[in-house]
Parts: sequence; C-alpha cells; structure tokens
Amino acid sequence: MADSERSPNDRPRPNRRAAARRGRTRRAARGTAMKILFEADLSQHSPLEVLERYEEDESIEETERSYAAALVRGVVERRDEIDGRIAEAAPTFPVEQLAAVDRNVLRIAVYELSEESGVPPRVAINEAVEIAKTFGGDSSSRFVNGVLGALDSGREVDPDTVPGEDVPPVAFGDDVVFQPAEIDEADDEAESDGWPRDERDDTPSS
Repeated sequence: MADSERSPNDRPRPNRRAAARRGRTRRAARGTAMKILFEADLSQHSPLEVLERYEEDESIEETERSYAAALVRGVVERRDEIDGRIAEAAPTFPVEQLAAVDRNVLRIAVYELSEESGVPPRVAINEAVEIAKTFGGDSSSRFVNGVLGALDSGREVDPDTVPGEDVPPVAFGDDVVFQPAEIDEADDEAESDGWPRDERDDTPSS
C-alpha cells in the first residue's frame, strides 16, 4: 500500500526520542567545538592541534566528537568567509576585538547557517544563543542573537547592541585543560585575532 493511501495512524512516525537524543548530542558538540576554538584563540595553538587532543578523549561520546570535529574543521576552512559575514552584519564591532567566546560562538553558528550544513537557521541561532548564555559574558547572548538575526534577515545589527566581555577559561569548569599560563605573549608570529599563521591564508588579496 502506498504512503498516500495510508491513514495518518498507519504512517511511520519519527522517533522522537532519537531526535531528542541527537539534538542533545549536537548541542554538546557545539559546546565542545566552542571550547576548542576558544582555547586555540587564547593559547595561539592551531585549532586542529587542539581538536586532535579532543578527538582522542574517549570520555566524550563518539558522535559528539565527530560533530564537534566537523564544526571545527568547517570553521577553520572557511574562517575568512565566516569572519567577513560577521563583519558585514556588525561593521561597528571588528571581529578581532570581540570577546573570544562571542567570536567563536558566532563563527560556529555562521558556519551552520551555510547551505552545506543542513541546519535550519532558527536552530543554529537558538543553539548559539544558548551556548553564549552558558559560556559568555552578561550581554553575550543578546549580542550573538542580534548579529545572527541580522545575518538571517540581511540587515546590519543595531549599533547600540553591546557585545559580551571576555571571560576567564575557568568559567568552563573542570573539564577544560587550558590554563592562562600556557599563553606565550612573546610569540610575534601570532595574529591579532587569535589564529596562528599556519591556519591563515597569507595569499595577498587581488
């Protein structure tokens, strides 16, 4: 019998528990990806090097590690494009001057807003706001919501929107191994936006 001939009660129903479990896993993965990018920002390490350590952490569920890795790699590969989109939506707030949490929450969300991710825009925005609430400063969630809402609607963010402030790594809790003492402030090779040169495209723009 064709699906169109079935009564509503006979048609297959989505597994709500599986969908909810997948949603929780992806939310955890977004938080993990943000931690990786945050650590890379502040320590001047390559995001892919930090990711490698997380990928070997068997205390993190495999599906969470897998999605977090996809997010980190996607952000790294498309960082210039992503930062350009953030700058277009919030021209009065230079990306390199944003708090590290705000900057990397936005990077992940903008990547997820891209067509290839398959994540609905409202989901990407809501998840980013929740992560900003968890890890960011007092105004981080409002700022993230404003920037992503502006991107989704094709307009600029309200210039009166206030970005969040940097928070210390200890705000992440005991599961974060990064410590401020690991930062090498004398590293002249580091770029001002927290990305090592080996993760940047140094090709001169035409």
